Amino acid sequence: MTDLRLERDFSVSPERLFAWISDTEKLLQWWGPEGMTVPEYTLNFHQEGPWSTVMTNADGERYHVSGVVTHVRPPQSIGFTWGWHDETGARGHESHVTLTVEAVEA
Repeated sequence: MTDLRLERDFSVSPERLFAWISDTEKLLQWWGPEGMTVPEYTLNFHQEGPWSTVMTNADGERYHVSGVVTHVRPPQSIGFTWGWHDETGARGHESHVTLTVEAVEA
């Protein structure tokens, strides 16, 4: 398995940042690729269990992705699986994503 690690620094408390990755209304403001909207979703990162979204681009093309929330540890991390669906609705390769929040020295 290949690991990919992306790091970003935000000038907010871990609790506030965790809210932006766990609260559905906040999460939907940045979820998915730029230019996409998320008109359909069952997304609850406050508890373990299944989730799904349908993203739509400016041309109206729809992209379905789904997975399972594997852990929720406020305010440190959320883990979930991620798999795109093809045009027939079949779910493809699954990745596991972990969003980790850590305080850093300014």
